[in-house]
Amino acid sequence: INTESFSSILLGGIAFGDKKSLDKKIKAKEGREFQLFASESKAYEKSYNRKEQYMMYVEGSVRGLLVGSPVTFFGLHAGKVIDLKLEYDLSDDSFKIPVLIEMEPDRLTIVGREPGKKLPTVEELVSRGLRAQLKSGNLLTGQLLIDFEMYPDAEIAEVHYEDGIPVLP
Repeated sequence: INTESFSSILLGGIAFGDKKSLDKKIKAKEGREFQLFASESKAYEKSYNRKEQYMMYVEGSVRGLLVGSPVTFFGLHAGKVIDLKLEYDLSDDSFKIPVLIEMEPDRLTIVGREPGKKLPTVEELVSRGLRAQLKSGNLLTGQLLIDFEMYPDAEIAEVHYEDGIPVLP
């Protein structure tokens, strides 16, 4: 416990509460340990252990897209940008901007699961129209984000791999 004094504890130095969420509530078992957080916002921040990396090439300016910029799926937080750079390709005299992102697949809740039916792979989703797009995250600061959505009428595209990392359209 990091606190100024006993009186600050008495005045609300530590707060316990019931987290409001869409997750199903389960009653805590006797003896269960609970984690203390540095702040209320940290307590409500969801954390996911499983992370998957994907890459994409962005055409045009990426001004406002930074390491740590959000990656969303249908507008909901799904990950973040972990690296981006400018590359010059001597073979065809062109510039490319590869962007490496990290997604947290456990943020997606699976419902209506049927026995024997497998989840679609990223290759199947891309073939059905999954595409990434740069969008404005903040009009005042100019911050950009990457948003994934389904575009069923999109041109046919495929996932390819570079150094074992899937490259998405």
